Amino acid sequence: MVKKLLIAFDFDHTIIDGNSDTVVRQLLQTKPPECKLAESWTTYMQNVFNLLHQEGATESLYLDTIANIPPTPGMMDLLQFLDNPEVEIIIISDSNSIFIQTWLDNVKLSDSVHSVYTNQAVFDSSGLLNITMYHSQNWCDKCPENLCKGSVLDEHLKKRHEEGVTFSSVAYVGDGRNDYCPSTKLSRIDHVFPRKGFSLEKLLTDPQTDEESKKKIMANVCVWASALEIKEKLSEIV
Repeated sequence: MVKKLLIAFDFDHTIIDGNSDTVVRQLLQTKPPECKLAESWTTYMQNVFNLLHQEGATESLYLDTIANIPPTPGMMDLLQFLDNPEVEIIIISDSNSIFIQTWLDNVKLSDSVHSVYTNQAVFDSSGLLNITMYHSQNWCDKCPENLCKGSVLDEHLKKRHEEGVTFSSVAYVGDGRNDYCPSTKLSRIDHVFPRKGFSLEKLLTDPQTDEESKKKIMANVCVWASALEIKEKLSEIV
């Protein structure tokens, strides 16, 4: 079976107009701890969750907070447009499974997303939110230890091929530096959509970016401020 498009999304600052981790961190009644230089962000957020638990933060407080984060401009229209048998949507994110699932459930789009690749999270019996890394990697210096997005994209494509599903083209939508790696996995017929004003755009379009990094990007680069711009571009494919 050949589908027209596989589209992979980041979550924070891409699907939602904010960072789910920092939004939840703002729930702390005391001053948030600093993230130490040698500390992974996943470990840091576990420390934040521990403090929130000590302050009495409840599961419902977390879920309500996440559910109320707005989508980026035009994103709901784009996701509804992509809810199509010819399209497969996946999310590759450094957030966590509870935050992403909660948000998708709230906007009734959970069934539209084929797979979510992220750090696993679970509330224990006392109400403490525990997070574990998606994986522990040392092969990619462009990505954090807990998640190499490029490897995840490659693995998804390989798995789907083994299941008899291939794609005419692939698109990647993101905003941050850790979205550079999956962008290098795309071919000349594919598209990468960096959000305007964020670090991925600078990496892909800034004249000061080193030539070696630019050469690794073969896909068509389409900067977006509204997801309606992505919809317009993809309407040529889907």
